[in-house]
This record gives sequence, C-alpha cells and structure tokens, in this order.
Amino acid sequence: MTIMHVHVIRTASKRSATGLGRLAVGSLLLLWLAGCGFHLQGANPLPKGIDRMDVTYHDDYSVGDPELVTALRQRLRRRHLLGDGGAPAELRIVSVQSNQRTVAVSPVDGDSSVYEVTVRAIFNYSVRGADQLTGETVVDSREYTSDATQQLSSDDERRHLLNQMQEDLANRVLERIARHNQRDVGATGDPASGASTD
Repeated sequence: MTIMHVHVIRTASKRSATGLGRLAVGSLLLLWLAGCGFHLQGANPLPKGIDRMDVTYHDDYSVGDPELVTALRQRLRRRHLLGDGGAPAELRIVSVQSNQRTVAVSPVDGDSSVYEVTVRAIFNYSVRGADQLTGETVVDSREYTSDATQQLSSDDERRHLLNQMQEDLANRVLERIARHNQRDVGATGDPASGASTD
C-alpha cells in the first residue's frame, strides 16, 4: 500500500514536471517570437500601399556605386520591392564617405599598426514626392590590424572590412525607414499619405 502510494505521488510529480516543462518551452517560444517581431514585420520596410522603392546615387567624381548602394538594391530586389525612377518611394543616398585613423603602432618594430575605419552615409527617403526622412546619417566604426610586411593581405582585409561595414549599414538604413513608417502609421493612421511626422 505504501509502495503504491509513493508510485502515485512520483507519477503525479512526473506529470507535473512534464506540464511545467511544456509551459516553459511554450513561454520561451512566445518570448522568442516577440523578440523577432520587429524583424518579421520589418521584412517589408515600406508602408502599406507602397510596393516599390527606387535607390538612387549620383557622384560625378567616382566610377560605379558604393557597396552600400549595391547592398540596398540587392536586399530590395530579393524582397521584390526594388523599383525604377517611377517608383512611388525613393531612397536617395546623398553621400558615402570612409576615413581611417591610426589607433596604435607596434612599439617593437613599427611594422604593425592598428587602424580605425569609419564609414558614414547620409540618405533621404521620400514617398510620392513628399520628404519623410532628410539628411539621415548612419555611421559604423571598426578596427583592423595592418602589417607592413604583408601589405597585400592588409589591403585585402581593409577592402573586405569596408564592404562588410557598408552591407551592415544597408540593413540599418532599411530598419530606420521601417521604424519611421511604423511611427507614421501610429501618428496619422495613413502610412501612404506622404506626411512626415519627424
């Protein structure tokens, strides 16, 4: 009788633990989905009713587009949101600048140095000709090590770092546009009205 009683208690405890485990897993899943909510909703950075955005950039002093512009167009193209000059929304990259400064030099031989690279981009965003974001700036700074005895490798590392930074800035530009559109919906109730609340 005592053994059966203990067995029942243990069985009930196991069921209770199983229930708690399922509850914990369910709670973690809800928390994870909540944390990813912005990214899921941000899959389309454009406001409701706007299905295309043109990405423009003009620089008479350079050949080709910066990696930032290329990355933005690629991301929009993958989402079937990239438009041409007739698109209702326009993302104009005003400038993309990079600079570098020396952070440290090896005290032993002076061949190795640590540099800080900064990429700064300015952009404007408009919908149906109405300015939504003007003179917005995104900045990224990172460090890398350069060895004078392996200059080719150091140059490749710097180019790779600059491209990676501009790709990350492309994500931040689209995220900023998405956040602006979300605020605009809350303020006006009409995300495609073209009225800016910033």
